[in-house]
This record gives sequence, C-alpha cells and structure tokens, in this order.
Amino acid sequence: MVRVPIDLGFYQSPSLPFAAQVCQDLIPVVSQGEGSSSRGALFSVPGVTLLATTPDNGQDQSFWGFHEFSNEFYAVDRGYLFKISSAGLVTTIGTINTGTTTERAIIDDNGETMAIVIPGVASYFYDTTNGLVQITDSIFKDFEAEAGGVTSVVEVDGYFLWSTNVSIFQSSSVVTNMGQTFAALAFLQPFLKEDLIRVGKARGQLMAMGSNTIKTFRNVASEPFAFVEVAGATIEKGLAFRGGWIDFDNSFFFWGGGVNEKDAAWRGIGSGSVSKVSTDAIDTLWESSTYASNSAISFSWRGQLIIGFYNPPNALFYNITASTLKAQSVWFSSEALEVLNPPIKVYEKIMIGGGSGKIGYFDPDTNIEFVNGFVRTCIFAGRYLVGQGEHLFVDEIELLAETGVAQQVWDSPADSNPQVLLEYSKDAGRTWISKGSRSMGEYGKYNTLIRWNRLGRFNDKAIFRFTTTTNNRQAFTEMKITLEESFE
Repeated sequence: MVRVPIDLGFYQSPSLPFAAQVCQDLIPVVSQGEGSSSRGALFSVPGVTLLATTPDNGQDQSFWGFHEFSNEFYAVDRGYLFKISSAGLVTTIGTINTGTTTERAIIDDNGETMAIVIPGVASYFYDTTNGLVQITDSIFKDFEAEAGGVTSVVEVDGYFLWSTNVSIFQSSSVVTNMGQTFAALAFLQPFLKEDLIRVGKARGQLMAMGSNTIKTFRNVASEPFAFVEVAGATIEKGLAFRGGWIDFDNSFFFWGGGVNEKDAAWRGIGSGSVSKVSTDAIDTLWESSTYASNSAISFSWRGQLIIGFYNPPNALFYNITASTLKAQSVWFSSEALEVLNPPIKVYEKIMIGGGSGKIGYFDPDTNIEFVNGFVRTCIFAGRYLVGQGEHLFVDEIELLAETGVAQQVWDSPADSNPQVLLEYSKDAGRTWISKGSRSMGEYGKYNTLIRWNRLGRFNDKAIFRFTTTTNNRQAFTEMKITLEESFE
C-alpha cells in the first residue's frame, strides 16, 4: 500500500506533469498537530449567506468597493453609494460617477470623513454632516487635471494622501475641517523616471508604489508636506497594476516586479526587503494578463490567513498560514470565490459581493453560494504514482474524506447523494480517462472512506484526479493505493 499525501505540490511548475497538480475550490490546510496520519487536508471553500440586495439601478450591479466607516458597512456599485445595516437594510446615500472604468474604487477614512476615489474618473468625500459630495476644491482640481487624474487615496496618521501618475498630495489633518482642506504646496513627486501607480499604508507608514520601485515615508509633522522618505527602505520592485496591492497580516502583498523582471507575487518583510510567494506555475498563469479589471483579495477562514489575486479567468489564492507551517508556497484556485472587490470584515462577518447587487457573508453553517442551484465544482490532482519504470496493477484506491455532512439538500438530486469522479492521465496530464464515480455519502450520512476496486493496469507515473460537483462541505486528507508492480 502506498500513502499519497494530497496537500503537496499544487501549482509548483508550469511544465507538465506538475501543472496537472491542480487544486480548485478546496483550501489546502497543513496539520498543526499529530492527530492524523496526514500532514494536511483539503477543505471546500466557505459557503455564503445572502445579507442584502441593492436596488436595481439599470446598470451593472457588480460592486466597485466596500468599506467600514463609523462601524457601518458601505458599498459602491456602478453608480451609487449604499449603506447596509447588520440586518441587511439598504439605504441609498447618493450617486457616484464610475464612468466606464473597470478599476475598483479605492476607499479610506480618517474617522470623520470617508474618501472615495474612482481612479481617473472622480473623487468624493462623505461625512454624516454634509453627506456624499464630489470633490471640487480648486487645488484638488489642479492635481486632478494631471495626466491620468487622481488614482488613489490612503489615510495615514489622520492625513489623507492622494496620488496621480506623478504626485502625492495631502489634505489637512482630521482636526482641520475633518481632513477636507487642501494646500497648494502640500505635495511631492517621489519618482523621476517612472509612473506613480498608487499610494498605500503598511505598518502605519505611507507607501508610494511606482512601476519599478516602492518607497516608504514616515510622518515628521513638517510643513507643508508632513512626510519624508525613509532612507534605505526602497524596494527594488514595482507594482504591476493599481488593484494588485493589499496590506494584511501586519505586512503587505503585491503583484509586480523589478526592471527586466517578470511579474510575480511578493510579500513585504520590512526594512525594504520582500520575499517571493508565487511559484513558477502561478507566474506563468498570469504572464499574459492585461490587468484590466483585477484586484488583490484578503480574508481569514477557520484560522487560515489567505490572500488572492483575481484576474479573469484566473482567481489564485495563497494560504499564508499553511505556507508558513510548511515552509513552501501553498496555492489554490477558485471559481466560487471569484469576486472583483476585496472581501471586508464588517459586523463580525466577512462580506463579499456577487452579481445582480447581491451582498453576502461567509457562513460556516451553509454550503451554498448566493443563488439556490449553484453547484460548487471541486477538483484536485496529486503526485505521480511512480513504479520505477514498471507497469502497475492497482487493486484499490481509497480516498480518505469527510463527506455527507450537508444540513439540507441544496440541489436535489445532485446533493442528496453526491458523487466523486476518479480520472487518471497516462500522458502527464494532457488527457484524462474516467475510472468511474463513487458515492461521497448520501445526505445525512458520514462517510470517511471512498473506494475504487480492481482498477487494473496503469503505466508508470500515472496521475490521478478527483472531481466533485456538490455544495456539501468536504474534507479530503489522504489517498491510499494498493498495487503490485509488473515484471513483464
């Protein structure tokens, strides 16, 4: 009997057969104890419970941005700013011009004012006294007239910092007109030979992200501009696209690269240093990307800290927790989690946006996505089955799993007795041959073993792939293969 771990080797290399080792809509989790024979497991991505549906405004109801402000939840879609209560009550705050851009809104607040930027289109202030107001200040308009317009905003130490393709400019501290006043000389131009992509904040410091380098600034409370560059903290990597940066887990992650260097995913580790977190396979999946409408995503789920990059049709996720425990990059892909705007924690829930104005939250007690009838397709393929050059006779394949745990039948009949399909490839993942489906456990039953018997002869280095089409929660921990070597 051969034990085959199923939490290793996903998306490690762009070449077959390693590229065949996929993991879709299953989160790889590394064991944190000795309670199992397996070093890890695959758990199905979380289900979503519907919280609210925003009014149909006759336009695309995909969400352009989420933000928590004064302990309340705000959402921008193409045309409007909404406030959503914890009970799902939707209030329309006002109209927002998103133009025809495919870029996400960039939103921050200083505790008194929320600032909203639709990159290159329009910018807004919102506070409970004045409501939603487009920024028309003459100094702001001068910066807005620069090529590309105003592209991002971030709050640092009570100041709003805004960016164009050339400049970072500052509005007043929160104690002065709630941060809504501008000074003509309160700006700097951080780069001479490259575009400024956006501004952000990491570990409480201002970050200026260019196309080839990233610089860090600290607050020295000087006039007219309050921030100065931190010497020796420049990162020799640039940001590939505005939405490809996110601060998370006391750090920051971004998609980009240096001069004459392919783009990849990086993590800032302090003092001007970064470490690469993407693999060759992940880099290759994205090397032809246009970055037209994409975003970085972060969330936590049952102890797993996860960041992702969504660039249609690829939604690729990096498990920070599993990668740290395993000392190796752990990635998975997802179709169920393809969301353009980053999830956000509000009302002690992780909120995400779907199509048709639907807003929901990750829910451990449900399996379904936003709409009844959605069926989650989970796929994973493991390592080579190596026979040292000889053919193999496989008596049995046994998949260790926790299935049959749906609390109701979501999509009868598929979820009343869900199946798992076994396929194998003898040409390094180019084509797949079915070896039949087995029951994962009927509704209400708890199965742990799924078996395929008398599978016959396989060539050396076969790859096995498993596919489920169900909203039932799943957990796969190990594959066991009983076999004999051929001595022909």
